This record gives sequence, structure tokens and C-alpha cells, in this order.
Amino acid sequence: MAQTMKLRVLVVTCLALVAICGLENAVAAEAGEGFEEDDEVIVCLDDAEELPLVDDRVRELKRCVAMEDDRIDAVSRLANALAEQGELEQAEVMFQGVYETSVEDYVDADAYHQDIIRIALSDYIIMLRNWPARGPRVAAEVFWNAKQLLPYIVWEDTTQLPPVFNLGFENKPWWNPEEFGFNDRIRSRFPAILQELKDFIRDNEDMTLESDHALVNRGEWVEYLLWENGKFNVTSCSKHYTACEAVANEPSITGWERGVTEYNEDTALPGQVTFMRVTPGTHLRAHVGPENHRLTAQLAMIVPPGLVFRVANETFPYTVGEFLLFDDSFEHEVWHTGTSGDRYVLYMTVHHPSFEYDLVRGPHYDDALREAREMMIAQRVAEAEARRVAESDRTDEETQQAESQSESSQHAEL
Repeated sequence: MAQTMKLRVLVVTCLALVAICGLENAVAAEAGEGFEEDDEVIVCLDDAEELPLVDDRVRELKRCVAMEDDRIDAVSRLANALAEQGELEQAEVMFQGVYETSVEDYVDADAYHQDIIRIALSDYIIMLRNWPARGPRVAAEVFWNAKQLLPYIVWEDTTQLPPVFNLGFENKPWWNPEEFGFNDRIRSRFPAILQELKDFIRDNEDMTLESDHALVNRGEWVEYLLWENGKFNVTSCSKHYTACEAVANEPSITGWERGVTEYNEDTALPGQVTFMRVTPGTHLRAHVGPENHRLTAQLAMIVPPGLVFRVANETFPYTVGEFLLFDDSFEHEVWHTGTSGDRYVLYMTVHHPSFEYDLVRGPHYDDALREAREMMIAQRVAEAEARRVAESDRTDEETQQAESQSESSQHAEL
């Protein structure tokens, strides 16, 4: 009872939620209630997450909440979107409501609601810590109270707040890349990887952001995907063949579990290899990754002045041609404070050293790389032919101009 009273100091009455969201009921749901994948609220929430503009997300999430105003999944997502919008006081009230409901109704929550509550608490704590009006002390109070009151909150550090937390792993924000074999092997291919990236930039190839729009506070953060969850993108690899070939030989990055021969969603191990670009003036919000089962490696490709990269309470500088290796389940954020020049990194997830699976090279990688190489060669042949035709046309045009000038001169002499 004393712990609950301490918690209630941090929360407001449910009437505040009514005032802010127009809800007839505060955040409350039956503990253990699960939802189908085609549940209309879940579909609404997923659609809202695809919207790149925060104002649009807030508008859509309010519609999701209005469908069933007792859904903590909808209310917590709306709270986070309001925080992105800068409406921190409104977001705080809604997060507090979810927090109170969690303690009252979800101590013995099912797996779905445990995930929702961990995500909500993670977003809430990060918001508090980075909000000058609250700060680290208030964030720490919420962290420790949650650990005492909810048995499935097993985080060990106030800056490491992933939705899924594996116990027994070595957890630290920064790792030494020189302790990993991929470091020297991939870095030895850096000149060729960089040249292919420069060719890609020269050709004005498109880079996009398919998800995680909410992380972009301002500016632009886009990517070009090479490999994801066990499969190479052949078209992408035809433009970045060296990078794909290099990571294909690194089971700690792109490995399959030994014995798995066919790709599907159940057998694929999560991971990604992609080029990422950040433009001047960009700020990526403080956030955490989904699990602590992986590390993140970033090979600095093109790094202009003005980059600041924080993980937990430390910042490290980028050095071109070198890796930064960190655990993205710790809070991290990026600023590009420069006025010119885009930052490019080759981003790759790395299986945590505590990971127990026996990983090997993917069984279909040879076929994918062979197809990518054939596509690359065909592209180069086509480009060479286009240059030859353009040069021939230019030569013909110069010849015609010279002949015309000669004829003009002869007429003038007559």
C-alpha cells in the first residue's frame, strides 16, 4: 500500500485524461485481455505509425483512441506522439494514466500487455530524462518504482530500456570493435565500398525511410537497404556489391542458424545491413532499440564536421573508415549540427556475444550475390555503351560544327 501511495504522487486522476482526449473513460482494461492481429484498433495503430508527419500521426492516433478509449496500447502511442509534437505536459498526463493502470490492473499481464507497458514506460522515462522540467531524477523515480511494482520490468540500468530484455547478457553501452573479427575484414574492403557509395551518390540514387519516422525530430534521415532478416536485396547489392560480399562472409552479422535451409518469418533471425544518410540540421530523438540481443556497428563512410552521437551518457566521434560499435538497447541520439555535407554510415546489426545460436553463412547467399554481380556487370556494360554513344554523338557534332565553320570561312573569302 505504501508503494502504491508513493506511485500516486506521480499520477493524476482519470478526469485529466477525459479533459485532454475527450475520453469518456480513463485508461483501463481487463487484465490479460488479448487482441487478434486484425483487431481494428491495432490496424489503426499500425497505419498511424506509417505516417511520416507527427501532426498526421497525432490526428490518426486520436481516432484510434476514440475507437476504444480503454485501450492502453492506443493511449500510450498517442502519448508518445504528443511528446514528439512538443506537448510534453499532455503526454505526461497520459503516460501517467497508463502507468497507474498498469500497476492497478496489469501486474499479472499477458505477453501482449507486458510488451505494451514496457514500451510505454520506456518512452515515458526517456521523455522525462530529456525534459528539463523533469530530468534524470524524476525519470529514475519512475524506473525504480516500476521495477518494484511490476514483476516483468527487469531492466538493470536507467538508460537501457528495450521492450525485450534478455537476462544474463553482458550489458554496456559501448564495445571495442577491435575485439570482433569482422572489424579488420570489413575495414580492409573500405576503399572499394566507399567508391561504390560515391558512384551511388553521383547517380542520385533514391534513399528512403520506410519506418521509424517518429525518431526524426527535424531534418532528414534515410537509408538504402542491402540485407534484412536473412535476405539480400539483389538490386541494392548490384550497386553496392563489395559491401554485400563483405557482410555475407560474417555470420555474426548476416548468419543463419545452423541447420536452417529455407527462409521464412519463423526461421529468420532479425537483423539489417543498410546505408544511412543524415543531412545537416538533423536531430534523431533519444530512443532505444527493441532488444538487448544485438549490438549495432556503424562504419563511418563520409563524415562532415558537426556530428554528435550519444549512447547512454557518453559521446564518441566518428572517424572515416572506422567502426563505432554500441548496444542500441541503451538510449541514444544523433545530432548533425553542421551546415553542409551529409553523413553516410554503413549500418549493420551484430549478434550479441552472449547470443547462444550457432550461426553460419546463409545457404542462398551465393545465388543472391551471383545474381547481383551479373546485374552489376550488365549495368556497367550499359553505362559504358551509353558513354560511348554520347562520346560518338559529341564527336559527330564537333565535326559538323567544324565543317560548317570551314564552309562559312570559304564563302567569306569568296
